[in-house]
Amino acid sequence: MENVQLMVFACILRICTTFLFQSVTLEVVDLVYEHAFLKRIRSFDHQR
Repeated sequence: MENVQLMVFACILRICTTFLFQSVTLEVVDLVYEHAFLKRIRSFDHQR
């Protein structure tokens, strides 16, 4: 029985860490894209 509980716990832990990792990665990607986008807009403004 202990092995089954360990497997279930490992599965839940893996799912939780995957969700956390995905959400954090998405937030970081969003921040980077926003920063790059703002930089690009500013450079366009300077070119005028």
